[in-house]
Amino acid sequence: MILNIVFPDNLIVEQLLALEGIPCLCKVKGGVSFEIEFVHPLPLASGFVENWNSRDIDRRSSAGAGGVYTHYCFGKITLKKIDEKKYEIINLDFFNRSLGWLGILANSELCEEYKSDEPDWLKELEKTPLKNKKKRFAK
Repeated sequence: MILNIVFPDNLIVEQLLALEGIPCLCKVKGGVSFEIEFVHPLPLASGFVENWNSRDIDRRSSAGAGGVYTHYCFGKITLKKIDEKKYEIINLDFFNRSLGWLGILANSELCEEYKSDEPDWLKELEKTPLKNKKKRFAK
């Protein structure tokens, strides 16, 4: 994944980009857009991710319901500069308020998919055959 972003050109940003796990805000709109934003007290900047797939994100962090974004969460990101406006995303984690930190990328590779234990009632429901018969009403 590549982040297209323009950072201010100063020593603070240079030192920040040398760090791992930089705090950020991640906003994913289904398969439409993936925005990463850096907010105060960090230097303010916002950019868009390319070479991503919403299915890959959803398999590692479950999508939310309602609203404009399927994912709107705090994140931790590690970047490697490609050129003035492009950065390779080396590591990326999303924060889930129920589960904590969920890995999306580690060493530029997708993390293992998140698997949750299904409740027993759902397992039983999946075993039950569905009947799709129309009911006939007397006239």
